[in-house]
Amino acid sequence: NKEQKIYNEIWKMQKNSIFKKNLKKIENKFNEYAQLPNRLEYYFRNKIILDAGSGTGRFSYLVKKFRPKMLFSVDFSKEATIQTQKNLIPLSQNIIIIRADLNNLPFKKNKFDFIFSFGVIHHTIMPKKTFDKLANLVKKNGFISIYIYKKNSLSLLQNLIRPITLRIGREKIKSFCESFGFVKSKKIIINIKKIFIFFGKCDILGIRNISYEGLTTTYLHSYTLDEVKMWFKDNYLKIISKTNILSITGRK
Repeated sequence: NKEQKIYNEIWKMQKNSIFKKNLKKIENKFNEYAQLPNRLEYYFRNKIILDAGSGTGRFSYLVKKFRPKMLFSVDFSKEATIQTQKNLIPLSQNIIIIRADLNNLPFKKNKFDFIFSFGVIHHTIMPKKTFDKLANLVKKNGFISIYIYKKNSLSLLQNLIRPITLRIGREKIKSFCESFGFVKSKKIIINIKKIFIFFGKCDILGIRNISYEGLTTTYLHSYTLDEVKMWFKDNYLKIISKTNILSITGRK
């Protein structure tokens, strides 16, 4: 229940996102994560797709452009699925939105041609186990693409203060984040985030990377590239692309 409330709050902050005006940016972000060797149409047209941890549905909105046979958009947050419905349902009849835990999905093995999960698995209690379950749903010759936090890439200051913020009332943390630009808000007093973006590499403590999500979510894991490559090897997935940010795409 606590995690549900946290993510409901996170997605309420982003409920006014307009995907139609930002479709090119969304596609660029998808390509930054997946870095696929062929055009996206090759992977999505007439295919069965799973957006595992869809948030408000920005990447599902992108995928529908390529006319998949069926698109399943899944998130465990009630607010996320409500927003996804608003963003996607008017667009097509072949989109199914499901509220479910990634560790307990209502699908049979070998169902999907392509599964992607960007910025989600590292927030589960046992990310490797979650990945194994997703990999089990990929068809023969199908693909799975993930992005997770890289070891030592998270804000040093955020990691240091998380033991304290996890015990503080979330409303106080939200007000702090709104006041100093760590989430979009009209309440910004002084945009500390923008100031430290300007300083760039001098931001040793990673102040610009502090977020409401990072200060409140119970699970926040990070891994090395070699560790995640082993996940793919254990599931007999051939890696077709990898990035240093840390994202990997594999083929069964």
